[in-house]
Amino acid sequence: MIVTREEEQEEERISNEAEADKIKEQKLLKTRVLQASGSDLGQAIFGFKTPKRKEALVNAAQNSIQSGKKSTSKPRTKSKTNVSKEKASGRKPLKTLNKKTPFFVQENGGSDLSDESEDSEESHSEDEENEDSKQTASKELTASDILDEYFEIHSAKNRTTTSDKTLSRLTNPKLQQKDIINHLKEVQSTHIHETAKLIRMHSCYFQNWMFQMLNGFNVLLYGFGSKHKLLEEFRKRHLKDQCHIVINGFFPSITIKQILNMVTEDLMNSQLSIRNTIDQANHIKTFYDVDKHGKLFLLIHNVDGQMLRSKNVQSILSCLASAKNIHIISSIDHINAPLIWDQNISSQFNWLWHDCTTYDAYNEETSYENSLMVQQSGSLALSSLIHVLRSLTPNAKGIFRLLVDIQLDNEDNSSYQGLSFTDLYNRCRERFLVNSDLTLRAQLTEFKDHKLVKSKKGFNGLEYLSVALDCGTLRQYLEHESSNT
Repeated sequence: MIVTREEEQEEERISNEAEADKIKEQKLLKTRVLQASGSDLGQAIFGFKTPKRKEALVNAAQNSIQSGKKSTSKPRTKSKTNVSKEKASGRKPLKTLNKKTPFFVQENGGSDLSDESEDSEESHSEDEENEDSKQTASKELTASDILDEYFEIHSAKNRTTTSDKTLSRLTNPKLQQKDIINHLKEVQSTHIHETAKLIRMHSCYFQNWMFQMLNGFNVLLYGFGSKHKLLEEFRKRHLKDQCHIVINGFFPSITIKQILNMVTEDLMNSQLSIRNTIDQANHIKTFYDVDKHGKLFLLIHNVDGQMLRSKNVQSILSCLASAKNIHIISSIDHINAPLIWDQNISSQFNWLWHDCTTYDAYNEETSYENSLMVQQSGSLALSSLIHVLRSLTPNAKGIFRLLVDIQLDNEDNSSYQGLSFTDLYNRCRERFLVNSDLTLRAQLTEFKDHKLVKSKKGFNGLEYLSVALDCGTLRQYLEHESSNT
C-alpha cells in the first residue's frame, strides 16, 4: 500500500491535535482540583513533596501574642486609627487569611466573603490588639521595677556586705596590753609536761653552745615553737658572769641605732658622736678585736624580727659578729628567715644551726602584734607605719616624709590644723614627687586607707591634711629611716 506525502501530513496533524486536547484536559482537571475547597486530592497530587503548613506564620504570631513575647516573624497589625482611616478613604483593609478560605478566593482579595465574616475578623483583631497592649504595659512595668531594684541594690548607701560581725564593731572597750598578757597566762596548755621535757633535753647542749661560741662560731636556734624560755635559761646559767646584752628583735620599736648606742655608751663609755651607723659598727668591731677589752655576748631573740630584717641592719649585725671577742646566740621563727642573708653576710655571721623544736606558745613574740582588741601604743603604730611604707614607691615615701617634717616643725603651734591640699601639691611639684593633682589624691587615698593620714575641712572650706600619729612616734620613724640610709 502506497502512502502519499499528503496523507502523512494529515495523520501527523491529527495526532498533534489529539495531544493538545489531552494537555487541555489535564490543565482543566488540575484547575478543578485546586478550586475544590478542602480538597486533599490536589495536595496529594500537585503539592510539594516537603510537608508545609500554610498558616505557620499566623499561628506563630498568635502564640507569641498570647505568651507576651515579641517575635521577629510577627505580622504587623494595624491600629484602630489606621483601620478607621482606611474605611474613611474607601479602601478595604487587608484581612487575616482564614483556614477555610479557598485558594482562589484568597487570590481574588476575598470578594466572595460575607459581611459577617468581615465583622467577626475585625472584632477578633481588636481583641488581639487589646491583649497585646495590656501585655506590653505589664511588661514595661516589670522592666521599670527591675531597674529600680538594680539601682537600689547597687547603691552606695545600701551596699550589702558578706558579714557585719567584725572586730571593729565590737561594743566592748579595747583592752590594755597588760590585760591581754594576764588573760593569756590564765590559759592552760594541753602539753605542758611535754614542752618542759623538750626544753630540758635541749638544755643539755648548753655547754656545747658555749664552747662553739668561744671558738669563733655563732649559734642559731631554729625549729617550731618559741625559744624564748630556752635562751633565758641559757643566759641564767652561762652568761650571768659575762658581759652580755639581751636584744628583743620582736619588739616593734627597736632600732639598730639603739643597739649600737647601748654598746658604745654603756659598755665602751665612748662619748664619740658618730651619726653614721656603719661607722659606729666599725668602731665597735675595732674596739672588741683587742683582747684586753674582754668579751661581749649578744643574745638576740628573733634576729629575723620585723625591725631587723632589712639588709642594712643585717649587714651591721654581721659586722659585729665578725669581731674577735663578740659572740652571738640567736633564734629565728620565720620560715623564710634564711633568705635575708646573702653569701657575704652569712659568711660573716658564721652560723652553727641547731634544731631546737619546743612546741611552746609564742606568747612573748606575739605580745606586740597589732590587734583590733588591743589599744595600740606608740611602738605598735611605728611597726605598722614601717610595714606599710616598705611597700610604697620612693615618691610616695617622699610625700609622707614631707607631711611628717611639716607636722614636726609645727609641733608647738597650737593653731596648726594641718597642711592644705593646695600647699602640699605645690611643694610636691617643686620636689618632682607628683605630676598632677590626681596622682597626689590617689596617693593620699592609700594613706587614708591605712589610717596614716587624716583630713578635715577648715573654716574656709579647704581640705587640711595631717599625719595620724603622735610626734614621738614620728621622731622614732625618722631615726629609723636615717639609720637605714
